[in-house]
Parts: sequence; structure tokens; C-alpha cells
Amino acid sequence: MGINPLTYLELEAYERKALNPLPSWETALIMRLDRTVRATLAAEEKNDKSEADTEVSVNDSAGVRSLLSGIGERFRGRRQ
Repeated sequence: MGINPLTYLELEAYERKALNPLPSWETALIMRLDRTVRATLAAEEKNDKSEADTEVSVNDSAGVRSLLSGIGERFRGRRQ
């Protein structure tokens, strides 16, 4: 389960409680930032899970070789 998206109702409640009406461009920016942050966190969570699935037994020489090869390819891709 991830982070819930910010809603316009929540922004409206903030405006009422803080007595601070937001211009439409600020509301749009806040909503865009919310989407961007949630997408970034979801991508990081996905990467964490995919890296966690890369475990092999030390007795599996072919698996270790394949694992190290994949890590090397990812490392070379990040350097470019």
C-alpha cells in the first residue's frame, strides 16, 4: 500500500482552516508535485523490490555468475 493522493477537498479544507485561499496556479502546482512525489516513491519502491529478488545461493555458481553479470551491466548503465 502506498501513499494516498492529495485531494482537492483536502486543499479546500486547508484554505478554510488557515484562512489562506490559494490561487489556482498554486493549487495546480501542489497537485502536480503530489503526483510527482508519489510516482518517484513508487518507482523507488519497485526498484527496491526488484533488487531484493536478486538473491542466489553461494553454492549455485551459475546463479552467482549471472547475478554479478547483471549487477555489472546495471553499474555500467548508470555510469554512462
